[in-house]
Amino acid sequence: AASSTPLPDDATPCVYVDNLPQDITKRELAHIFRPFPGYQGLRVVVKENRFSGRSGERSTKAFVDFVDAAAATAAIRMLQGYKLDLESEQSPVLRPKYGKPPRDLNRTADMRSSERQRQGGPPAGSGGHV
Repeated sequence: AASSTPLPDDATPCVYVDNLPQDITKRELAHIFRPFPGYQGLRVVVKENRFSGRSGERSTKAFVDFVDAAAATAAIRMLQGYKLDLESEQSPVLRPKYGKPPRDLNRTADMRSSERQRQGGPPAGSGGHV
């Protein structure tokens, strides 16, 4: 049953979650998001914080894809403030928000493919096999 609440103008089918613990796994995040209708998959991104002043410090983020913006909105609303560790007073809590739609991933994959052809593939019009 679809909700009659209108979606925000910035709603996308992608949920973005940052400030995750460095030791969180893709499996743990999947267990949190998979029960929501419309869940399609997720990506975890770990980056070194070059400007933090502390070497080895990393930031962990996740992008969770849903079939549409309504499904993503339901997950965002239900998981706002979700406590990752019930036994810890200092447990991080989830603050999900809308992320960029996954079509950016397709463009990146296309760019990688054309870059690979430029670097190692045969020159255009050479009749070589790709």
